[in-house]
Amino acid sequence: NNLDQLMISGKVDPPNSKYPLCIPFSTYVNLVKIRFGKYYEFVRYGFIGTFGILINLGIYVVLTRFVGWTVELSGAIAIELSILCNFILNNLWNIKTKEGSPGLLGKMFKYHSISAVGATVNYIVLLVLFYKFGFHDITANFIGIVLSIFINYGMNAYFSWKELNQNI
Repeated sequence: NNLDQLMISGKVDPPNSKYPLCIPFSTYVNLVKIRFGKYYEFVRYGFIGTFGILINLGIYVVLTRFVGWTVELSGAIAIELSILCNFILNNLWNIKTKEGSPGLLGKMFKYHSISAVGATVNYIVLLVLFYKFGFHDITANFIGIVLSIFINYGMNAYFSWKELNQNI
């Protein structure tokens, strides 16, 4: 069968291997190239994401520690502001969109609608880990952010910013 042929060719490790389904590193590099076209887009996307994390955590800390607001209110505001910052930076600096795509408000609405899923995950994880499991609030918020990154990236890459030249 096809799996046997792939194993013989060395492209897939056998089922009992210490590293099952080991994929060559070049495959991951090619996946990044397919999505971003150029490596600097990936680096910029990562930079913007890191900035969004800092915005979220920074605003959260200021609101809870210095302003004295609740975890619930501070978490919601920090998430919202980080979403808006990430949209603005990605829209201005990183992701090119097709001609004829919606204007700025249309793109922001689309981005925000999609990011609402990740934001909801971030918020729920923050509250559940903090109140139910006794995590430190900043740690709980960070875990929620990390989970939402994967959701937001996947959904926005597909729905919000389709490449000018889709060669797939």
